[in-house]
Amino acid sequence: MKKLLTLSLFALLYAASCTVPQDVEPVITNKILYTVPAISILRYGSTPVMDVDSDGVADIVGGVELNSVNNNTTMLTLYKMAPTANVQLLMDAQTEAFAFHKDDVVQTQQDAPLVWQHSSALLFQKSSSTGTVNRTGNFTNPNVQYLAYRLKKDDKWYYGWVEMQYVVIAGQDQLVISRTAFNTVADQPLTAGR
Repeated sequence: MKKLLTLSLFALLYAASCTVPQDVEPVITNKILYTVPAISILRYGSTPVMDVDSDGVADIVGGVELNSVNNNTTMLTLYKMAPTANVQLLMDAQTEAFAFHKDDVVQTQQDAPLVWQHSSALLFQKSSSTGTVNRTGNFTNPNVQYLAYRLKKDDKWYYGWVEMQYVVIAGQDQLVISRTAFNTVADQPLTAGR
């Protein structure tokens, strides 16, 4: 199990150091840059890498971590997003990623208990034990939700979101990433899904 976890961590770090290919050309509308990641499914065995500002460098990396607990009677599958250098994700006090809904505003200052952090954020977890499966976390809603981030360039913050939807296909939990948005104007909020 430690080898699997170590390999997952190395894959995540390697992916974060790579340049990011784009399948679809970025589009700028009303000073918002929209991109579609080349790998757009977060699931076991798939690592989406997002270049939200289209500079050829990874900004946010997705990953799935497997953990065995309770004397190997329970398997925890953790679905996470990790920011690379100069990026922070919006999280609640539990280090879970906060889920915005369409038309919510990603503000430059958020109310407590929400905080901007440069650390891996849990999207959701799946717990499996002798035929029982439980899913918890902010991104288990089947509706489209948004992960807020901010990126620092030239000592200014640029805000954005990652649009994703939770689905189960053939028994496999997945987050489908449909696009990202990046406000090209510094220190300005933007509306999720717009």
